[in-house]
Amino acid sequence: MSPDALVAGLGYPLATFVYCVASGFIPVVNAELFLVGIAALAPRETLPAVAALAAAGQMVAKCGMYLGGRGVVRLPKGKRHEDILRWQARVERWRSKDLLVLLSAAVGLPPFFVTSILAGTLRFPFVRFLLAGYLGRLLRFGAIVAVPAFGRWLVGGTG
Repeated sequence: MSPDALVAGLGYPLATFVYCVASGFIPVVNAELFLVGIAALAPRETLPAVAALAAAGQMVAKCGMYLGGRGVVRLPKGKRHEDILRWQARVERWRSKDLLVLLSAAVGLPPFFVTSILAGTLRFPFVRFLLAGYLGRLLRFGAIVAVPAFGRWLVGGTG
């Protein structure tokens, strides 16, 4: 289903949630580009809900990855598994795993895809993962949604 069809069928906020769940699992499905488009087109009053639901959608996917790291869900073996083991050795040295999750979710370094799995393998408390990850994603997506909306305001657009 195309992003246009998704928005037409569900509306901006719900379409954003669905798209961001998919993008949380599939790295080539880019949430940020989708959000820029939504922010340029959606009515201004829907943008806070769009940012909040984008973060929630991503966290649905990332919680699945966390559970995979805990062993609740099976993760595929292969090159990705080897990459995760290398990252795990690096992350174990961090004092504040809360800060690591927050920064990863907000700026993408280290990649939040990997951090989500590592949080599970390192037995990081689930509620703290969920809260730090959601806050980081909300900051990231709030900023992404604000930029096109601000640009639209600058040129005198309405909505």
